[in-house]
Amino acid sequence: MIKGIFFTDIDGTLIDHYTYSFEQSIEGVELLKSRGIPLVPVSSKTFDEISILMNDLGLDSPFVFENGSGIAYPEGEGYRADVAGGGIEGLRDIIPVIEENTGEKALPLIDLSAEEISRYTGLSVEKAELALKRRASLPFIFEKRTLLTDSEIGVLGDIIKKQGAILTKGGRFNHLLPAGAGKGEAVKKVVEFYGINPEHLFTAAAGDSMNDIPMLTAVNKGYLVRKHDGSYVENEGMFHVTEGTGPAGFTEAVKDYLDYIMV
Repeated sequence: MIKGIFFTDIDGTLIDHYTYSFEQSIEGVELLKSRGIPLVPVSSKTFDEISILMNDLGLDSPFVFENGSGIAYPEGEGYRADVAGGGIEGLRDIIPVIEENTGEKALPLIDLSAEEISRYTGLSVEKAELALKRRASLPFIFEKRTLLTDSEIGVLGDIIKKQGAILTKGGRFNHLLPAGAGKGEAVKKVVEFYGINPEHLFTAAAGDSMNDIPMLTAVNKGYLVRKHDGSYVENEGMFHVTEGTGPAGFTEAVKDYLDYIMV
């Protein structure tokens, strides 16, 4: 009998990029529940943000927060959080390196007010405050623009690696992570947590951004969910690209995945 684990990004995948609604993903969530397949969120969101979503969706699986810089494992009636790296301040020291190589002023998320984050993201001020409760990673944007280009990520990533960190980007922010972190590594640790014989396990993951690629690569079946405008991350045919966007694409991915396993 084949068992499964389904990993998913949150923003732009499990929930809508603009409205933050998960209405169109509920069908996929319930299908996984009905088959007894754990749904494991893997996101740039904080521990506090994802904890609320887990409760709203009725999930009791592990979850990965801050782009793989932390993993929350069920323990008793709550969660035990394992966090990588030496903390945010060490990552903040790398910001001048980024500014020197881009010639632009970088704005770390933790230096913004909840009100500023709310205006930028569309989150309520209360939820923006939860986004500030970071433990191990440092999102940032620039004073005159938001995201680095893919080519900049490649060049700067090599420079940042020498500083003992990882550079990536999601749908709204660029992210500095501690060395050894990342969504792909976190997925491997969660699989180990379940302790299922690999011969009896078929894993899948869904995501919509560049920082999801390591997660999609770490599973048996990767799904690239189309963005709200119908575009998707170039992947040289490595992953299945959904027809639907956002949460509708997530549910589509779940249905396709369930065709591969019998539980």
